Amino acid sequence: MRRLFRMIISIKGQVISIVVVMALALMSFISTHMTAENLQNSIDLYYQETNLADLQVELTRIPSSAIYDVVRLPEIKEVQGRISVEVPLIVEDPDENVRVRLVSVPEAEQSINALFPIEGKMIQRESDAATVLEQFATGRDIKLGHRVRPYINGREVPLEVIGIAGQPEFVYLMEDEQNLLPDPEKFGVIFVAEAMLAGMAGYQDSYNELLITLVPGAQASDVADLLEDELDRYGLRRVLQREDMLSYSMMEEELNQVRAMSRVLPTLFMLVAALIIYIVLSRTVKNDRMSIGIMKALGYSDTQILMHYVQFSILVGIGGSILGIIGGTWVSDLFTQIYIEFMNIPMLEMRILPESYLLALVITVIFCVLAGVAGAYRTLSIQPADAMRPEPPTDGHRLLIEKIPFFWNRIAFSWKIVIRNLFRNKRRYAVLALGITLTFGVTMVAINMGSVWQKLFDEQYGEIYAMDYIIDFDGMKSHQTLREIQQMADVTMIEARIEMPLEIRHHRERKSLSVIGIPRESQLYQLKKPSGEPLIMQDGLLYLTAGLKKSMGIQKGDQVLARNFLPDKDDFWIEVGDPVLQYLGFNGYATLTTMEEKVIEADHISGVSLKSEEDISRIMDDAEHIRQVQSVGQMREMFEEFSELIVVTIGILVILGGVIGFAIVYNITLISINERMMEFSSLRVLGFHRREIFRMITRENTLVSFLGILLGIPFGKCLIKWMMKAIATEVYTMPAEIGRMVIPQTIAAVISFVAIAQLSTFIKIRNLNFMEALKNRVT
Repeated sequence: MRRLFRMIISIKGQVISIVVVMALALMSFISTHMTAENLQNSIDLYYQETNLADLQVELTRIPSSAIYDVVRLPEIKEVQGRISVEVPLIVEDPDENVRVRLVSVPEAEQSINALFPIEGKMIQRESDAATVLEQFATGRDIKLGHRVRPYINGREVPLEVIGIAGQPEFVYLMEDEQNLLPDPEKFGVIFVAEAMLAGMAGYQDSYNELLITLVPGAQASDVADLLEDELDRYGLRRVLQREDMLSYSMMEEELNQVRAMSRVLPTLFMLVAALIIYIVLSRTVKNDRMSIGIMKALGYSDTQILMHYVQFSILVGIGGSILGIIGGTWVSDLFTQIYIEFMNIPMLEMRILPESYLLALVITVIFCVLAGVAGAYRTLSIQPADAMRPEPPTDGHRLLIEKIPFFWNRIAFSWKIVIRNLFRNKRRYAVLALGITLTFGVTMVAINMGSVWQKLFDEQYGEIYAMDYIIDFDGMKSHQTLREIQQMADVTMIEARIEMPLEIRHHRERKSLSVIGIPRESQLYQLKKPSGEPLIMQDGLLYLTAGLKKSMGIQKGDQVLARNFLPDKDDFWIEVGDPVLQYLGFNGYATLTTMEEKVIEADHISGVSLKSEEDISRIMDDAEHIRQVQSVGQMREMFEEFSELIVVTIGILVILGGVIGFAIVYNITLISINERMMEFSSLRVLGFHRREIFRMITRENTLVSFLGILLGIPFGKCLIKWMMKAIATEVYTMPAEIGRMVIPQTIAAVISFVAIAQLSTFIKIRNLNFMEALKNRVT
């Protein structure tokens, strides 16, 4: 053991770099793994405390007396009716378009989707007061005592804010499937007394939504089928299971991504640490050749000697594990709090997970043992008699380029040394090239994230959605409405649209979604296939987004059952066409003719899409029968705010990539210097300066780095495609294309990492005692 510690002290610089890389590997694993588990525990506790609904039913109108019939249905535990309407909010800036969802709160204690008090008191019977959702209150700086003024059925209704609360249905605040980026300044939720909203919105003794919880063990899909049959006469629009609820599904996707990161990053760092251990042990075994021979001659077995070196890798790994566990626990706490704040989960369940530590230690031991055995395996072939003398040099031979005098004779002497050394130590420099390749891949993924998000948004809200505004009506209107809108504003182009909720069923899979009807040759919806080809729509077909088709197992040409939620309208079978490329959200698309034939009546539309240089939101602010106006420009502003988080993520990944590159180059260069002490000392006697020797090592690393970068380009592309495929869901899809400047920027970053590591080794060269090296014949 004392010899083991002496060995560690003699190569302390390399040991420190291994420990750092190992610590980063364990830190990334523990932080992401514990963050995912603590986030999951916090969300589950929040859902449990607030009694999140298992099913949410949207209807045209259901009498309050009918709830007693619903609660008596099999496997239903509780039913709670509520009123939910979206209305404009009057704000100080008349040009600002803000919408709120008014949600009723029963006079009795709320049992399903209960409010979680943050500040003040919760609304109950007050007719002139309201409780505001925390995200909306923060986004618009709404305080207790302020007044909010929703515009309900042509009337401005001032309400005093008496409380601020969280609510499990709006953990991730989104207006609908079309707006996946939260914008709490433009959209929020206000909770008001049931009696007040019923009178203002025209829902006396009735509701337009039901919240339902089920008995333990009940199948939500079976109950949903039963509800669809029982509630059809009340104008059933859709039945949402918990996994279909926007906020719930988005939170699940976030958790899945954190779990995916807990597998990718630690694996890369572990591979780098294992490579360094392998290189260090290979070199140490070579230097300890005589000592190994003596130990064998004294009776030590091959296994004992092998385990001596494996203990080195395990000891170094444990050192990295301790630092990784400490750092990972701290980072996990930090990440969890950031997620809790960003996702607006008002409850934090932060626990130390011993299983995470145990799993981290097991992974570390496995990697270290494998690396140690591979690095020290040569000890098994060393014979005591042969080990008493230095290892004979390998047979030399002329390189291929040496056989071409025209080229070889024109190469400088120092470059000849560089080229010969590269081919003399092929395995070592192959590992260096592999390390540079890994560094390039990780850095390329990080840098590409910025261009990916920019491309994603530019393409979806610039090419695919080519309109400037989307106007939704408060009900079905005739095509005559297009001419009325053109008279109100200077419109460059306008198209009718029909957006209706449908439930799509394929075998045992079902999904509620919005299906958008557009003109067959729409100019404002430039739909594409995933291959990038234009999608040519045909009547009688339903076109689903690619992520949704994949998650439901639907292929082109399949027949799916579409559940129509409109009263007196039948369900229908429809053939599925080509997949639709859509990065954010999931939808169905069909031609206007198809929607009029199968979903609604002829000459009915639910909104319009248009291009205009005027401020349509302001012009339509006082217009009748307008439910909302969506601006593509506002969506771009939301993306710019969201991109700040992307920049932070990119910075962290680039730093991690730099650590990998530095550790690989630094360790291999130090090993090269230590092994070539005799060579460098001879060069010093021949008149070479320290800087010339450093320049020679730099040339070697430059050539290998060039090879690593060449290999890193295809590796980075494959890694990007794999990661984009791994994190793709039905909610969003990431483009696997690579930005034009990504590769040049990655090359510049990797060169910087290599240069920093190379400069760090100059101190080693400057401090070397070349005269002592010449005295030692073994070196």
